[in-house]
Amino acid sequence: MTITPDPFEVYAIRYATVERNASENFIGGDPHDRSMRMDYFTWLVRNSNATYVIDTGFNAQAATRRGREFLRCPTDGLLHLDVNAAEVKDVILTHL
Repeated sequence: MTITPDPFEVYAIRYATVERNASENFIGGDPHDRSMRMDYFTWLVRNSNATYVIDTGFNAQAATRRGREFLRCPTDGLLHLDVNAAEVKDVILTHL
């Protein structure tokens, strides 16, 4: 008998961005320093048995304070994928 695992779908939901020098994006700098965009994502990982949100992101006020361009609330991005953030039970934080 072969057991077929239920595959996961993985979505990267871009919610903010910032344009800055490449040296600001890398530890130790970048010898080819130039303008470089850095995007911010929250992730949705799901299959028929589970739904996980990885990294919750920040809000518009934090984006303004940090000099980021806020594109959309991460919860709105989840809604585009038919996920209500208030109903997600499993959240994985990779960093503060």
